[in-house]
Amino acid sequence: MVKAHFTASPFRRLSLAPSDASDLLDVVNVAMDTSLERYENFWWVEKRKLDPSKWKPIKSRRTMNTYIQQQLDDSCALPSLLGVGTAAGTIDDVMLGAVNPTLESMRLKASYTDSLGSEAVLANVVMPSEKDPFRSVTVKWMELDMPFQSAGLVQNRDYVYVEATGITETVDGERVGFHVLHSVNFPQTHSLPNRVRATMSISAFFRQILSAMATFAV
Repeated sequence: MVKAHFTASPFRRLSLAPSDASDLLDVVNVAMDTSLERYENFWWVEKRKLDPSKWKPIKSRRTMNTYIQQQLDDSCALPSLLGVGTAAGTIDDVMLGAVNPTLESMRLKASYTDSLGSEAVLANVVMPSEKDPFRSVTVKWMELDMPFQSAGLVQNRDYVYVEATGITETVDGERVGFHVLHSVNFPQTHSLPNRVRATMSISAFFRQILSAMATFAV
């Protein structure tokens, strides 16, 4: 198991103005609303069945299956990945593991999960509270260690992104947990030497089904 390396920050101090915080919340809300609509369509319209002409299975691990979106033509952007599956436990269990807005909580999480590189907290926008313990919005940096990087054949990828967690409701009032990671950029978060700045947009939703938890991630 590879453990993450944690640092205060590879950049100068990131100070967010109120307008920056507001913009980040807008980014999170747009990403979450768009993905939540896809989740609800998958659950209620598609009846939890994927169209094999649109989604190709590429990986299965225990009860989690991953699919890649079929390319219609060469002009399409990078294809989407979709993960669907179940896990034992409750929504509260998974949300407790997803919330890590500080270096200390990230270190704790890394002590019992696989990790692929380095991470840092750059700024906190919303912190968990007693009233809303799973709600967090944090700006982070992450570096992924690439195979053969030490031999100089490739460069590591790094990301600057906003991470958001919390509980929301579907249109029919069902309680679901969410975990959103979406790339952002600031003047202070310049490119770093010997790394390729990459982008990502990931949204995961969790719902309770009897004694198990269903996961939908895009």
